Amino acid sequence: MLKKAGNTTKIELELRTFDSGSHEWEVRALSNRTVEMSIGAPGIKARGVATVKDGATPLDALVSYWLFVDVSGIVGWFVSEKDLRAKQERLIDRNLRDLEKVFGDKKV
Repeated sequence: MLKKAGNTTKIELELRTFDSGSHEWEVRALSNRTVEMSIGAPGIKARGVATVKDGATPLDALVSYWLFVDVSGIVGWFVSEKDLRAKQERLIDRNLRDLEKVFGDKKV
């Protein structure tokens, strides 16, 4: 954690899926069980949102997650739209699997 102010935290995070090194992300926890993440690194703008809703039983939850990544400038020369889409899908899959590992076996 780099800095915390209210419901916003700045963290240093490395996304190995994009192989771009670590960058500063802004993470906001909202009152409706939603977390927003954003980055504005040189040549990369990204925003992700995860929302958790109650499932059919107290042991279940519905997690929705979306991610939008836009590359520009020199970075855009080296990443095609097809490659960017595939990396986004792998990143979402990894993030959801990580959430399952951490919270999937919890008992109420």
